[in-house]
Order: sequence, then structure tokens, then C-alpha cells
Amino acid sequence: MKDVNFYMLLVTAIYVTITAIMAWHMYRQTHLQKQAATLQKRASDSQFFYFIVARMEQTRRDRATIREYVKAGAIECPPPEPVRGAVDRVCREFDLLGLLDRNGLVDSRLVDQFYSVPFVLLYEEIIGKYVEYLREQAQRGPTHFWELVQFYGRVRWVPSNHPGLSDLPDWPDDPRAKPKHAA
Repeated sequence: MKDVNFYMLLVTAIYVTITAIMAWHMYRQTHLQKQAATLQKRASDSQFFYFIVARMEQTRRDRATIREYVKAGAIECPPPEPVRGAVDRVCREFDLLGLLDRNGLVDSRLVDQFYSVPFVLLYEEIIGKYVEYLREQAQRGPTHFWELVQFYGRVRWVPSNHPGLSDLPDWPDDPRAKPKHAA
């Protein structure tokens, strides 16, 4: 009888040990899979951001052309060529950025810190008027540059929350929120 009890105790101990090892192994596999998924998401986020940076860098000269036109005064809508072409190219890139931002495919904090401020300034100086002109029914209609208009609505307060343009020491938790000091 003693041998049977010892044998049962030994089998139970082995079973518990194997179960514990299997549980630890499953936990470790799950943990490694989560880490791999996190790293893959970060890599994907970085790829989207590098994609955006590459595309936005292609519009750097166009944005400078628009700023020079605005500084010269007497803004017409639509603007004359080559400014009109520059505005259209910039609008298309920010339209795409707005789509990626709305769908959460790029980190909104990076978008705000790199592109929202220049976008809002350009939008309020000339792009908004140009887009409004294009969205008239007689032109291209209300669906044209829809993402661009929605993007402006989401980021319009970012310049007011920028640490360099406000008395804030750093970016607030939500740079897109209307600041308390704004009218």
C-alpha cells in the first residue's frame, strides 16, 4: 500500500511539474508574440511616418512658393500659375495626410508636432479659400478635398497649443483641443 501511495504521489508530482512547465511555456510564447506584435506595430508606424515625411518633403518648395505669394499680398482665388499648381499639390498631400490621420494609420502627435502648424497657417492664409472655391458645385463639388477640410477641423487649434507660439512650456496632452485662452 505504501508503494502505491508513493507511486501516486510521484505521478502527481510529475504531472504538476509538467503542467507548470507547459503553462510557463505558453505564457512565455504569448508574451513573446505580444512583444513581436508591438515591435511590428512600431515598425509599421515608423514606415507610415517615413512615407509621410518623404511625401511632405516633396512639397517643401511648393510651400515656400505659397508663402512668398502670400507675403506679396493681393491674394486672388484661384491664384495665378505657378502658385495654383503649388497650392494644388500641397492640398493633395495634406488631403492624404488627413486621411491617414483620421484612420489612425499615423501617430497624431507626430503629425501635430511636424505638420499641423504649417498646414493650419497655410490653410488660413490661402488654402482654405482655394479649397472653398474648388468645392463649389460649379467647380469640382463638395466631395473634393473633403479629407483636407476635415483635417483642418481636427488640427485647427494646434498652433495655439504650440510651445513656441504660446506661453506653454511643453506640448499639452491634447494639442488639438481648443486652448482655454482662445476666443
